[in-house]
Amino acid sequence: MRDGFSGRFSGLPGLFLGILLAAALLATASLAPSSALAQDQATPPPQPPFGGPEAVKDLPIRLPAPAPDEERFDLSSIMDCLCQKALAAVTCKDPDSYNFVREVNSVYLFNSYYAANPTDFYCHALEGRLVLSSEAWGSMRVTVPYTVDAKTRCASASVGRSLCDKPQSVRCCAPAPR
Repeated sequence: MRDGFSGRFSGLPGLFLGILLAAALLATASLAPSSALAQDQATPPPQPPFGGPEAVKDLPIRLPAPAPDEERFDLSSIMDCLCQKALAAVTCKDPDSYNFVREVNSVYLFNSYYAANPTDFYCHALEGRLVLSSEAWGSMRVTVPYTVDAKTRCASASVGRSLCDKPQSVRCCAPAPR
């Protein structure tokens, strides 16, 4: 049986498929471009302020200026100073009375007179704290917290109540880059 709508389909299922095909054709027809007259009346798309794509080829390429070679702040360059001042603050001495001997694996060795005898002092520099020790102190260890300010290239340590019985703050700064 042929129906009048689509000549190929017969019966109810064929009629249903014919309606679906007709709807799909109508939907795609509405997506087709409009007539040339309608396109002429539409507003043109915005243009870049410098011209079309041809003008882009003629623009000069300007790269940002290279950053000046700024010397990177190296905390180890001032750690011996910070340890020396922290030891002096803990023992109530002048920082110059501690002689820096050497550094091995972030442990700084100083020598000074303590109780009228030459004594070695150790400063283990960990992240955010200094651990001070000496054979003269036995098993006593002193932990001194410190902070680093990379912008000012300085490190500051806060020595709490020590042998001097007064809290102190010490600070060491790296020289400014050339």
